[in-house]
Amino acid sequence: MVTNVVVEGFIKGGPVMWPLLGCSIAALALIAERAAFWWRFRRQAQAGEIAQFFEQVRHGRLKEILRGREAANPIVQTLARALGHGDRALHDALELEVDATVERTRASLAGLDTCITLAPLLGIFGTVTGIIGSFNLIGQTAIADPQAVSAGIAEALITTAAGLTIAMPTLVCYNLFLTFSDRIAFRLEKYAREFEILYAQAKGLPAADPRHPAALTPADAR
Repeated sequence: MVTNVVVEGFIKGGPVMWPLLGCSIAALALIAERAAFWWRFRRQAQAGEIAQFFEQVRHGRLKEILRGREAANPIVQTLARALGHGDRALHDALELEVDATVERTRASLAGLDTCITLAPLLGIFGTVTGIIGSFNLIGQTAIADPQAVSAGIAEALITTAAGLTIAMPTLVCYNLFLTFSDRIAFRLEKYAREFEILYAQAKGLPAADPRHPAALTPADAR
């Protein structure tokens, strides 16, 4: 029953319903991709692993810190990769790695934004073409055929409704994913500052004892 109503409405909506269908499929695919990404990200970014990583940094265990580059935890991985650029460039490297991770969290958002903007515009376009068709029918005959005119008006209303139906839930998902990304960006910046401070303190510890972790350098850890 519902399927028949949807198919009938799709047919009455006219040719503009096809690009609207493509827009809805693209929006669904992008939302599914982002939902899967955030599910994995939240599952991997365990607070316990992050605390353990900072404990290693606090004690200057460089070998363990560098192993974080292969960690599944994206936050640990981001911080550990910065050490690959060397100690002197640590601050800039942290900024680069944080920006790269934040950029990954915002992937596909441009596509969702396009669907949010495009769907209502296509709906309005369908509205305009439907009304134009109705007026053409009125102008062609002395007495307008009510059924033919109503078909054009139905096309106009259906495309507008379809465009809004696509745009509204997509907008909600877009804002939700953007909020997640902003929160991760804030956390990463906070963790990056903490990592830089703790790492500098660990490297500044007395290194007279060659067994002390602070005496290690990235070259030694390799």
